[in-house]
Amino acid sequence: MLFDIGPKERRSDLFDRKKELSEMSEAVARGERLIVVYGIRRIGKTSLLRSFLADNEFLSVFLDIRKIYYMHRKAIPAGVVYERLLAGFTELLNNLGVSPEDQIQILSASQSFDITDLLSSIDKWCSKRGARFLFVLDEAQYLRSSRKVVYDGVIAWSIDNLKNITFILSGSEVGVLKDMLNYEDIKAPLYGRLKNEIVLRRLNPEESKGFLERGFKEAGQPIKGEEIRDVIEKIGGMIGWLVYYGYYRTVKRMGHETAVSEVFKEGSKISMSEVEEAVKGSKKRYTAILIAVAKGIATWGDIKAYVVIKTGDITDGVFDKLLSSLIKFSIVEKNERGQYGIVDPVLRNYLAERNEKGKL
Repeated sequence: MLFDIGPKERRSDLFDRKKELSEMSEAVARGERLIVVYGIRRIGKTSLLRSFLADNEFLSVFLDIRKIYYMHRKAIPAGVVYERLLAGFTELLNNLGVSPEDQIQILSASQSFDITDLLSSIDKWCSKRGARFLFVLDEAQYLRSSRKVVYDGVIAWSIDNLKNITFILSGSEVGVLKDMLNYEDIKAPLYGRLKNEIVLRRLNPEESKGFLERGFKEAGQPIKGEEIRDVIEKIGGMIGWLVYYGYYRTVKRMGHETAVSEVFKEGSKISMSEVEEAVKGSKKRYTAILIAVAKGIATWGDIKAYVVIKTGDITDGVFDKLLSSLIKFSIVEKNERGQYGIVDPVLRNYLAERNEKGKL
């Protein structure tokens, strides 16, 4: 069901994404060794990845790196990715009916607790079967918090040496993930390596309308045209928030206005927690930037002028670094006209309202 608030697990539960699914299938079929999926929060990356794996029945292990990051107190310990990969691959062998004795033989080279040895064992096993293994790392930008292991180096080594393994990385903090992978730096491990990049975009108004109509039809509940127009105008093409709206209407049986209000109420809590995680230093200045952009102040110079008024003098270099950080974390975006805006309409609404009430 489209209005199920959890990640989708099957292609039939996705809305569209045919192009992206086709690109991923073709890249895997070509034997490409690195696929990177970019997309802002609540755009459907996890649903896309899980549905892709389930419907194609690939040999794969899926790791949620953000979950590991928070479980280990905002760090990625050296051995944890190795352990999760080993556990996932062992489960895969069990599901395929591989005996414990054969499993020991397959994984004998990986007993060093070195992730490259484990990947080598998986690659050799795949080679004998004529198979391809997909190692999927969701929210991979959190790997930058790893202790001791340089994961872009591990990926680069695998690309160079293991022909039967494809890494699929995703990231909602688009600029942060690109910085971690660091393709353009000649001294970085992944420089010059081939990769297939897929960008998930927001739904346009017509697609958003189709999404809502299909979701309400699945739920057997009518929705008025003016309600569709109103929710699209307020929430836009963020699939995650459209799902929340549909869930409140069809499951919680709320009216239109109440459901929209609830999306903004609950969504703002989620969005602000993500912002606070990203802007740990210079919080006063970051907040001033966000309020300025939420108020519709759109140019670099005007935003800086607002920040100076609110927080005091700031050099161009420091201001630009702060603004660039918000872009890297996919909190602020810059359009083709050079104007800045808040990515998430729920966050934009919250900041504007709190500022008007003098609470920010």
